[in-house]
Amino acid sequence: MQPTPTEPVPSAPGAAPSFAAPLVEFVRRDRQTTGFILLALSVALLALCAWTVVKTVRASGETEPEKQQKKADDPFAFEDAPLKAHNPNRVEYIAGAVLAGAAFLTAAAAAVWLLVSIPPLSEARQRTDARTLILAVSGVLGGLLILGGIWYAYLWIGGSLTEWTDKGQKKQAKWVLYPLMMIACGAALMFIGAQPARAEERSNRALRQWVYGSNLGLSVLLLIVALLVVNLIVGPRLPNKLDTTSEGFYSLAPGTKEFLTRLDQPVTAYAVLSESGSRTAEDIRRLVQNCQDASGGKFQVRIISPTANKGEYRTLAGKYPVLEVNDFGVLLTVGEDEKRHSFIREDEFTQRDTAQAPGADAGRSFIGEARLMRELLFLSENEKKAVVYFTQSAGELDVSGAPNEDLRPSASASRLRAFLERNYLEVKPLKFDPASPKVPDDATVVVVAEPQSPLSEAHVGALRQYMTEPRGGKKGKLVVLAGPRFGPNDKVLRTGLEPLLAEFNVRLGERVVVGEETRELDPFTQYVGFTEAARRAKHPVAITLGEKVVFVAPLWRPVVALRQGAPAYQAVPLLATTSGRFNWLEDERPRDLSRIFDEFRTHPEIRAVKELTENSRPVGAVVSEGESGRLAVFGNGLIVSDAVGRQSQQSGDPITFDLVGGTIDWLRDRPSFGIGVESKKYKTVLFPATADETRGLWVPLFFSLIAIGGLGASVWVVRRR
Repeated sequence: MQPTPTEPVPSAPGAAPSFAAPLVEFVRRDRQTTGFILLALSVALLALCAWTVVKTVRASGETEPEKQQKKADDPFAFEDAPLKAHNPNRVEYIAGAVLAGAAFLTAAAAAVWLLVSIPPLSEARQRTDARTLILAVSGVLGGLLILGGIWYAYLWIGGSLTEWTDKGQKKQAKWVLYPLMMIACGAALMFIGAQPARAEERSNRALRQWVYGSNLGLSVLLLIVALLVVNLIVGPRLPNKLDTTSEGFYSLAPGTKEFLTRLDQPVTAYAVLSESGSRTAEDIRRLVQNCQDASGGKFQVRIISPTANKGEYRTLAGKYPVLEVNDFGVLLTVGEDEKRHSFIREDEFTQRDTAQAPGADAGRSFIGEARLMRELLFLSENEKKAVVYFTQSAGELDVSGAPNEDLRPSASASRLRAFLERNYLEVKPLKFDPASPKVPDDATVVVVAEPQSPLSEAHVGALRQYMTEPRGGKKGKLVVLAGPRFGPNDKVLRTGLEPLLAEFNVRLGERVVVGEETRELDPFTQYVGFTEAARRAKHPVAITLGEKVVFVAPLWRPVVALRQGAPAYQAVPLLATTSGRFNWLEDERPRDLSRIFDEFRTHPEIRAVKELTENSRPVGAVVSEGESGRLAVFGNGLIVSDAVGRQSQQSGDPITFDLVGGTIDWLRDRPSFGIGVESKKYKTVLFPATADETRGLWVPLFFSLIAIGGLGASVWVVRRR
């Protein structure tokens, strides 16, 4: 016989959950103590209210500029003043006083009610009153904290968030986090205060409505706060742009990004653009905005329309008269005072390409990134150009720029000079004084380009003195471009620089590199690229120009970086011929290649003497002293002559000009721009000829009729069943 089960006894309506019971019981039993605690809290809140009132009276606040006069001058101007970082003002203290006063009244009213009112006789009723008091006080105080957090977030987060996330000013983070902490604390206070009341949510309708209402409000609030945090704080730190173009038209080069992050002075770009929606204007807009995103707040952009922002444009033109004679472009300013400035016209952001065939449309390319960065680099150097001297005493490439009809293109470097001057370098010819040869004191870099005869001992001595004796705390920098020159007996001539280069751990060979003849290359022409050693060392020229770039040029000397020598200098091979093709060294101009190959097959000693190999052969080296570059040697000078420049079929300058320009920048301890930043060609997409009216209109219409007829037939069949 089974025992009769006992019926469950429902719990008393006033029972409290175990974790909230101590608080409810404390308020119920010690009403007087609880009242004094709330009274002390109200006194503290009153003191806070009084302090904020005093600060309100004392705070002068930041006076805003006269907007009425600005509106009168330009009634259509947009009020788009930049956001400023937070600075406490009178309005914020008033809000604090109101919130503290409301909290004081809440705490004081609760304290008075506990101290004055008579408690009910029933314990269940006492618990209900305690739960109601906890819910009311925590709800009001939590709501005030939430309202205050929302208000201060509206006042503070705008400018401070920009200063923190974009410019990296961590001190401004507190003005972003304080409102969020107020909202979080208010929500937590409301949530905790609602928990004791849940014990009566089934039996007390009023408490149930308060609990459910507070839970709904908190859920919505937490969702909004989470969305704000993700979108305003986390979102800006995540990549939010995708360049889907095949050539990366809207992406910045790695060197550009690195330079922007290392800016040590604030830069402002005023983009004065038309509202016509032209392709160039839109590309300029995207370029400066990408620079702003990549700079970490150091590069700021202001988009100005002469039509929509007349007042701001007139103010800017009054400060920078260059805007009065130019319509559209980008004004760059550097420094807090914005005194150093430069203007780039809109048409300077593009260039006309070289036509691939006579009569063909040349097209245009966007070169804005390289142009903008070169201008910025020039401004960051306090607008002082570095002076590069080209020696002109041993038949070197002519850079004087003087018209000379008898001068062969292979003996001139006027195009290289123009290229360097566009990169804000001052190029000067250096003709040594026969009586007292000396390198000028203002020389930043000296270049010896393709000497036709050996340099005299006096000239080499002047270069040695320049390289070994610091002047003004600066050491000399030298670039040597010397290909093989043949004498009357077809022997390769010396340059005279061999002993000086050996002092810097570089051996410039006195032979010519000859390769196996192929369908694409003659014996004297070589494919040359960056060495594996340069790639492993992450040499700036190799990294910036592109590790996989290949130069094609004839007549190369071997250049060897010596491992043993002066310990102060570190020589690294920079350029080498590509492997996979037999090559060797000749002391004189070879006449009969078939005879040479016969000798290779029958005389191993000849192979050893001429260093026959299928591996790569070094033809360029760079030397550094510590962290600073000192010397660069290339076994070819024709790569920078006008002859190579004229042979280039691509738009812009030959890649070899970038090689020399980048090397000079490396010697100057400056980043290279224009190097590795390819011009971005505008392309016109045409629909194929097959996209005629038949395929574009009648074929889709025909299939649509078939689909409609089939659908109608299906409906008819179904309804007939």
